[in-house]
Amino acid sequence: MTSSHLPEVLTELLEMTYENPDIVRSGEVNYGDRTFDYYTSPVSSDQNRFFGLIWCFRDITAKKEAELRQWQLMEDLRKAKEQASFQWRAELEYRNRSPLTNVVSNGWFQRQNSFRANYPLVNEIADTRFETHNQWSIGASITWKPGSTWRLINQVRRVAGSESNLTMKLETQAVLGDFGFSRIGIQVDQTVNLNRLGQLAYQVRYDDFFRKPRIFMDFTHFNANELNVVSSLPFGFSTFPMYQFSTAGRSLVFHSKWSPRKLLYTQSQWFYMYGLREHIRFSSLQTVSKNGKDGFYEVAYSLQGIFRTFGLEVAKPIGNWVPSEWKLSITAPF
Repeated sequence: MTSSHLPEVLTELLEMTYENPDIVRSGEVNYGDRTFDYYTSPVSSDQNRFFGLIWCFRDITAKKEAELRQWQLMEDLRKAKEQASFQWRAELEYRNRSPLTNVVSNGWFQRQNSFRANYPLVNEIADTRFETHNQWSIGASITWKPGSTWRLINQVRRVAGSESNLTMKLETQAVLGDFGFSRIGIQVDQTVNLNRLGQLAYQVRYDDFFRKPRIFMDFTHFNANELNVVSSLPFGFSTFPMYQFSTAGRSLVFHSKWSPRKLLYTQSQWFYMYGLREHIRFSSLQTVSKNGKDGFYEVAYSLQGIFRTFGLEVAKPIGNWVPSEWKLSITAPF
């Protein structure tokens, strides 16, 4: 077969090889939809007399296709990882608000007491009552979890945490209609592994209004509880006066919770194996309101895992606003 009948790719390979026939060569060539690898080596006598070249060709098309599929799978996983890092949510809400009224006078057989409205007292607004109004609320949020990936759990795709356990969220809301307003919120959460010292979790949240609300319901409120039974939410205030610091201005909230491996009761191996865990929490709130400019601070110690369900928390507020010296609360599993 003359060189004119050979494929162009093979002709170029032969010409390159015979220019330097003493070199051992290997590589890959593509011909049509097939891929071949080749190996060529000079053949000579003991007296270095050159006889020619030995050629070996092998069809590796199936191997290359498998490598391509594997690369595509890894690329899909990489893209899925990137998609899991960013999550977004949007919502559209129509609101028709009316004050609570007695729709049935004095209940059944007129034996019930009439409903009396209860409007809270706050620092920033003298009258928290409102009139019936209509609003359209448009909201959106973007959550960034660097390094997070998708996992399939019980046929449901869920986001798996990353090594940094860092979550950043940006929220915005615009309300149109009666008493409209607009706001923005930024929140950062992270749990840091301290190895033998346990874990440290913190949360920082900043809220502000571009256009201030005029109705108390639209103010920024904070997770507070004046009862002696508190929920097991990761962060919140236990001695915080309900609605007292609700604001239509800027606010900055900081929570931190240290969960040591061993502190007081957990020094005992029996208590630790039983499931008791101790936590020390510090929380603070800064607002621009006149009465709350000095902020609100709170420290708490909690023992969780009593009867593997409940917990006890002792909290103390710090600062110029101290509604109570100490507070003992029961932590409920909800």
